Amino acid sequence: MKKLLLLCSLFLLTQPLFATSIVVLIASDYIIIGTDSKRQIIDAEKNYTITETVCKIRLVNDYCFASAGLIASEATRYSSDQIIRQHLAKTTSIKKAVRAIEKELAKALQAELQFQQKHQPKQFIKTMESGNHLLEVAVVKMVNNQPQVYVIGFEVADKKTLRIKTYSKNCGASCVTDGPQLLFLGEYSGMEKYMEAPRVVGDPAHFINQLIVSQATITPRSVGAPVNMVKLNATGVEWLNQQCQ
Repeated sequence: MKKLLLLCSLFLLTQPLFATSIVVLIASDYIIIGTDSKRQIIDAEKNYTITETVCKIRLVNDYCFASAGLIASEATRYSSDQIIRQHLAKTTSIKKAVRAIEKELAKALQAELQFQQKHQPKQFIKTMESGNHLLEVAVVKMVNNQPQVYVIGFEVADKKTLRIKTYSKNCGASCVTDGPQLLFLGEYSGMEKYMEAPRVVGDPAHFINQLIVSQATITPRSVGAPVNMVKLNATGVEWLNQQCQ
């Protein structure tokens, strides 16, 4: 594979405290999305935490997405995956899908926090310990053989009403005129350290793997192997290592 100079003009979102690391590499003709596979299920009311190995990359038609943060709740049956899947399945327009996802997830997160505050006070405190940042979602798709990547974030705008504020970033072909770009979501302090100096990359997939492994070394309780990766290009979707549909 042709070597590429990976520029350090990174789109780094505000640091949340999430048990997930996600890397999205955007080139002129392909996208690679990689995640760790360690997930924590926290029940603060019963004072226990379960750690499991899962796939955090989801495929819906020709979309691919991954999420970091408050993704589900058994008590309220809130599921960010279900909401995202539902809207991605409805339309081929990534912009339209993202707008609908942003709107519905904001309402669902507010309802979840209000339930926790009333019925699960310990869990509510634990959730709010992450700061205002609750959830980040990356949705990617190839459109006319060109990359389209949207990142949606959700944060608490008002701690009294628990109103949710959203923020978003879009990166397509215009983002990569000067070379491939990276998006980091979730926990990325270790990846930032790894990226302190510009690096010449021979294999982008190997590089993404090294980034996430470097994060797992610093935060082993919340980020861990195996690393899962998917590549999207004009020919379709390819699992680069651990397949987990």
